[in-house]
Amino acid sequence: METGLLPRWHGSHAALLALGVRAVDTGRFDTDVPRQLFECIRMIEGDLELAPGEHIYGRSDVWPHLKRMYEGYLAEPSQAQFKLGWHSVYAVVAYLAGKYDVARSQLEAIDWKPTRRSLTQWGKDLSLLPLQVAAITSEHGEEVLRAESDYAHGNLSKAIKTYKDLRAKPHSDDRSKQFIEARLPALEQELRLANGEWIDLLPAGGQDPNWELFGQTIRKLPDGAIEIEAGPGGHAIYCRTRIGRDFEVTGEFEVAHSSTGAFQAGLMMGIPDDPRPAWYAFRITRNPSTGDAASFSSGWTRQELTMPAKLKDGPNTFRFTMQQRRVNAWINDVLTLRVAEEQDRFLLKDNCMLGLGGYNDTNKTVIQYRNIKVRRVKQGE
Repeated sequence: METGLLPRWHGSHAALLALGVRAVDTGRFDTDVPRQLFECIRMIEGDLELAPGEHIYGRSDVWPHLKRMYEGYLAEPSQAQFKLGWHSVYAVVAYLAGKYDVARSQLEAIDWKPTRRSLTQWGKDLSLLPLQVAAITSEHGEEVLRAESDYAHGNLSKAIKTYKDLRAKPHSDDRSKQFIEARLPALEQELRLANGEWIDLLPAGGQDPNWELFGQTIRKLPDGAIEIEAGPGGHAIYCRTRIGRDFEVTGEFEVAHSSTGAFQAGLMMGIPDDPRPAWYAFRITRNPSTGDAASFSSGWTRQELTMPAKLKDGPNTFRFTMQQRRVNAWINDVLTLRVAEEQDRFLLKDNCMLGLGGYNDTNKTVIQYRNIKVRRVKQGE
């Protein structure tokens, strides 16, 4: 029924929204029926082809019904065991709707600890959401909102100045200060990228505020490298600096340990904490049964192009470029991988971020990354 109400089937967005509102009107918050409002809104957004991270939740004909839906589920006794999830998602939707006071109240109800899953699949990085909401609703909230607007529109120097001024002011809560300390490094790196400079793409250690580290065991080595210890499932960390859609990365990695001889190391690009394969991976791999290879894939899936690679037992260098949706990769100075056939399907946008990661199966690994640097590539280079 939702599909049939799309404009392409002679329906309308108004009719699709009305179906979602009718679902909320049933009052059956002991079922999944009222939540169909969100599915109807999601279909409308898909039909509108909004930019990544843009949503219609704050519209006057949408928000009151969303509010009623979430509050209905939170008040329903049979949903008590799911309250953490409902509060978490309600906080995110309220934030994306620009209803920051509502977002704050929902975060306060769960001690500012939303579920990780609730912060993904929104088309933008929300890993700092609790800190950001705290800053926006603080005594300096208007200044934070101006700085965030400048950040969103690429007015980096203005945003940096505002946040540096805010850093010098007293704050009544630690979360606001933590947000400023996390946002400033990303802004400063983006300004350097905009000026054509190379920047380092390695965390300063296990507590770098500009990196989402997912609780990985990370050690900073004396030579400036980082060492990531990972078990089954692999390792994944990413930097919150927006790199853009055209970039070049150079670096070196070394396998310090593998319990089976197999390993993966490489790059993640897009919004890398999204559990769907809505991001891409460049991986350099060794598998005793299939040999050494380099691949470019949709997430860590088998939707990939894989080519043989010549790897050394010690340090290996790599260079990776993404330019006009075309991929080139060199391993130890040898052009190993080229991808251009499916360029129209690439989802990388201007808010693309980069990370380091690779998948493990049953093995345990310790991977060292050194001298990882990135720069933006201009058209025509």
